[in-house]
Amino acid sequence: MRALQSIDRSHVAILVLDAVDGITDQDLHVGGYIQDRFRAAVIGINKWDAFEKDSKQIKRFMADVRDRFQFLSYAPV
Repeated sequence: MRALQSIDRSHVAILVLDAVDGITDQDLHVGGYIQDRFRAAVIGINKWDAFEKDSKQIKRFMADVRDRFQFLSYAPV
């Protein structure tokens, strides 16, 4: 609830995803709320240092982010 109130008061929202846990339904819900409120957005990836970093995994993770957050296609990651 606090996140939604913060989005209402903001001009730019930073949606922080957990690299280890991946994209959750809650992340998608908050992302949808950002879009519904017509806010600028940046998608941040937390715990990137703990993420297994072979090139295929990174490409797969980034493709998953872009695919599941198509409605925030304007947001840099």
